[in-house]
Amino acid sequence: MADTSTQVSKGIYYITNVDTSAIRGKGTSLLGRNWFNALEISLTGIHHIQEKQEIREAVFAEGLGSYTGAPINIEINSDVKPIFLKSRAVPYAREKVDEELRRLETAGVLEAVQHSEWATPIVLVLKKDGHVRLCGDYRATVNKAIKTDTYPLPTVTELLAQLAGGKRFTKLDLSEAYLQLPVDEATSRILTINTTRGLFRVKRLPYGISSAPSVFQRVMDTVLAGLTGVGANLDDLLIAGESKEQLTDRENKAFERIFNTGLRLKKSKCILNTDAVEYLGYRVDAEGVHPVAEKVEAIHKAPAPKNKEELQAFLGLLNFYSCFLPHKATVLEPLHRLLDNKTKWIWTAMHDKEFRSAKKMVIASTVLTHYDPEKPLMLACDASPYGLGAVLSHVNSDGLERPIAFASFFFYEGGGNV
Repeated sequence: MADTSTQVSKGIYYITNVDTSAIRGKGTSLLGRNWFNALEISLTGIHHIQEKQEIREAVFAEGLGSYTGAPINIEINSDVKPIFLKSRAVPYAREKVDEELRRLETAGVLEAVQHSEWATPIVLVLKKDGHVRLCGDYRATVNKAIKTDTYPLPTVTELLAQLAGGKRFTKLDLSEAYLQLPVDEATSRILTINTTRGLFRVKRLPYGISSAPSVFQRVMDTVLAGLTGVGANLDDLLIAGESKEQLTDRENKAFERIFNTGLRLKKSKCILNTDAVEYLGYRVDAEGVHPVAEKVEAIHKAPAPKNKEELQAFLGLLNFYSCFLPHKATVLEPLHRLLDNKTKWIWTAMHDKEFRSAKKMVIASTVLTHYDPEKPLMLACDASPYGLGAVLSHVNSDGLERPIAFASFFFYEGGGNV
C-alpha cells in the first residue's frame, strides 16, 4: 500500500490535489468523501432521506406539541358578565388530580394565578390507562357566553370520498389534540379553572368548550389543505394511496405539514402503511368500506325492545350504518310507525319479524366501493306510499354497478330522514 497525492483537473483547468491510496491487487476503485467536492459530486438524496426521517422522529416525539399558528381566540358576547364558581371537592381522587395539575403546569398548559374574574370548576374523566383527564365544567360558565362557531365538521361520507383508488392506508392520531393549540391572553383569563389547589389560567384550548371542535377542525383543515388522499376528522387523520410508495410519499407530505406547524402525533395510536384500517366506525380496505365487526355484533345481539325508548335506541344504532342498507325504509316502516306519538306501544309478531329482518340486513350488508371522481356515476331512485329510496353507484368499464351509498327517506307525520 502506498499513499500519494493526485492532481484533479477539469478540462485544461487545474482544480486541486486529493490524497490517494494505492493498494496492490485487483478490486474496484473507491472514492472517499474528500473527492466529492473536487469532482463536483453531491449526494442530495441522502440528505433528503435523512431530513424526512428526522421529521418523522420529531412528530412522534414525546411531550406536548405547540401549534405555531396564531393563538386561538374564543369570542365572548359583550353583554355577558364574568361568572366565578367555587371549586368542587374530589376527596377520592385528590392524589390523581394533583398529579395531573402538576403535569399540565409543567407542560405549560396551566399557570397558577391568585385572582380571576372568571372561574370554572373541574370535572374528571377516568381514562383507560387509569389516569384522569381534567375538564372545566364550562357548561355553567363560559359556554353560556361564547359566540357560536359555525365551522362544520366533515361527514364520514365526505372523508371517505377522498380515498379514491386507495389500497394502502395510514391512520394518525394527534397527542392530546386540543391542548396543542395555544390560546391568546384574553381567552386564557376567561378559561381559568378553580381547583382544590387554587386558580389556574388555561393557556391551551381545553376540553369542554362548546366551540372547541369547530376551532380544532378549522386548524386541521388549514394545516392539511391541498394534500391529496389526506383527510381529518378532528384529531383522527386518514391517508390513502394506491401503492406503498405513493402512500409513503403522502405520509411524508402530511408529516412535514404537521412538523412545520409544531403539532405532534401519539405513536401508540398510529397505524402506518397497512392494507386495512378502522376509521370512525368503519373498516376501510382496497375493496371498499365495510361495517366494523364489533358494531355489527352489537346490533345482532340487541334484545327486542320493550318500549319506545329502547326501540329508538336500536334504530339509532342501526342508522349509523344506513348507507349500507338497501330497502331500509321499507323494512323499518312498521317499527317507525310504532314511534308515532299517537300510536300506543304494542309489540306484535309483525314488529318482531321486521326487527329480525333489520338485523339480517346489517349482517348481510353490501360492501361500498370507494368513490372515484374519474368514474361515471348512476343514481337510481324508487318510491312508495310511505318512503323513498336511492342508491348512488359507479358504473365500471365492464358495465357492472358498484354501490357507493344507499339512502332512504320515510314519510311520517312531520317528515324525517331515516
